[in-house]
Formats: sequence, C-alpha cells, structure tokens
Amino acid sequence: MLIAFLICVAVFFIAFFTLDNNTKERVIYKDTGPKARIFVNKKYNIAAKPDLILKNPDGYIGFEYKGRKRGIYESDIIEAKAAALAARSKYPIYAIQIKNQTQNKVIVLPKSNADLYKEIERYVLLASQAQSKQLPATPHPMKCRVCPVKTSCSYRLN
Repeated sequence: MLIAFLICVAVFFIAFFTLDNNTKERVIYKDTGPKARIFVNKKYNIAAKPDLILKNPDGYIGFEYKGRKRGIYESDIIEAKAAALAARSKYPIYAIQIKNQTQNKVIVLPKSNADLYKEIERYVLLASQAQSKQLPATPHPMKCRVCPVKTSCSYRLN
C-alpha cells in the first residue's frame, strides 16, 4: 500500500513538472496604464501598446484583452496586429491572441514586417487621416468612453 502511494506521488510530481515545463510562459511586458511603455516602429510610423506580451517555448506572443462578453471584431484584430508590429521593434512577436469573456482567437502573423504592415496599411492610413482631421468622425458614445484619444478629440460625445 505504501509503495502504491509513493508511486502515485512520484507520477503526480513527474506529470506536474513535465506539464509545467512544457507550458512555461513568462510575462515580458504588461500595459499597466497611461505611463506604460509605448512601442514604436519608426519604419512604419506605428506606435502602440499590446495589453500583454508573453514569451513561451515557441517565442513571443502579443495579447489583446477585451472586456466585452461576445465578439472578436476586425478592429480588434487590426489593433492587435498594429501593436504587434510596433512591439516587433523590440520583440519578434510571431502570433497574437485576442480574448474576451467567452471567446479566444489566435492568429499567427506573417514573418516579415512588410507583409504584416500590408495587412493593416489601409487602416493605418485611415487612422492617420482621422487624427489629422481629414475624415469626419462619427463616433458611437460607447466608443468615446474608452477611446485613448478622447481627451484631445474635437468630436467626442461625452
């Protein structure tokens, strides 16, 4: 009986430490608020902050968390890709993960920054035009509440 117990304990510890070593992830960066580091990719003129960057055995992965219950939208994916491109100025991010309360989506990114930029270029140009007030803004009140540029926006609704 004692031998069976010791074998069970040994199997548990071996399984626990093996699983732990295979899924080891380290937090490399965490967006802690307004004073958190902003990553800048000068070549593509993109500045952004991912919510989190983890390093796992496969490499670096950027995370974008959304507080809503449902829906991973194209804008979430574009935001995460832009943050990954900016963060690639320091870390070779190979994938992004977007997560809300009920959904989770992982996207493996193109290896080259040029290919990643091509995927978001249209949106970067639109954002640039909006920021320079070349496009009229028609914000939804809920978007204004969480917008990072609401304090300097002349179109804000609240």
